[in-house]
Amino acid sequence: MPEPTARRLERLITAAWEEVLGPGEIGPDDNFLALGGNSLQAVRIVARLEEDLDADLSVRDLLETQSVRRMSERLAGILGRAEDGRY
Repeated sequence: MPEPTARRLERLITAAWEEVLGPGEIGPDDNFLALGGNSLQAVRIVARLEEDLDADLSVRDLLETQSVRRMSERLAGILGRAEDGRY
């Protein structure tokens, strides 16, 4: 899979959050925990993103970043390392 663009990653992450947290206006800098997210929802979001991106992610990636923008930056790095064989 070609490396997704930052905007595409943000859209995928936002869609996963909306699927699990419920539809609404989720902005790129909204905090997952402040939106009512919990560890079980984080597991569901990570599973969805792993499937969508064919990547090995962890709940820790979501809980450490806590926003769509920061998570997309983390995922871009993970996917870039996977592409280079460094993952």
